[in-house]
Amino acid sequence: AGIVGEIFVRCNSFSNGSIIDVIEECGGEAWLAPVSEWILYTSYLHNDQAIKTKNLNEIFTAFFKNRFIMKEEHKAYEVVKPMLYNRVEPSIKEVVEEGAKYLSQDFTAEAILSVGRAVIFARQGASIIANVSPFTCMPGTISAAIFQNIQKEYGIPIVNLFYDGEYGENERLRTFMSNLKNKSSFQINSVAG
Repeated sequence: AGIVGEIFVRCNSFSNGSIIDVIEECGGEAWLAPVSEWILYTSYLHNDQAIKTKNLNEIFTAFFKNRFIMKEEHKAYEVVKPMLYNRVEPSIKEVVEEGAKYLSQDFTAEAILSVGRAVIFARQGASIIANVSPFTCMPGTISAAIFQNIQKEYGIPIVNLFYDGEYGENERLRTFMSNLKNKSSFQINSVAG
């Protein structure tokens, strides 16, 4: 189960009703888009803006900053690689390019990241995607609208969850997870029988 959406909500278990625990209780395995995605994205935007303005000082600054960040990211991946089971995050460029198929890159909010990462999750074999956002979040609402088409295109359920402090938002996710589990059992039993 891929988890995308607003960075704070997806990473804060209190805010998202412990979504990772819910997925695991339902027999799933959660794959959370990391906080580093936003850091890499802001660096990507800095580089893009520097190139557009043709400011040499900013171009060099952005280039060396990006190079440093990427080098540190690769070092960290090497340390934890044995535990990742080939689950290395895609480059931020890949995420943005996938998101740009549905949204303009000029819309510099997390919606492009949520959409792009969801598409990549689908290609990586996720069975379901959870899009998490705070109540009335504009990028989350935009993503939710786009996800209707992506669900059809990739044949994967995308559950849009908007947290407002009330209990029970994850019950919708439990229902989807249960349906996926039942569908898998049916397919296994159909093949075996």
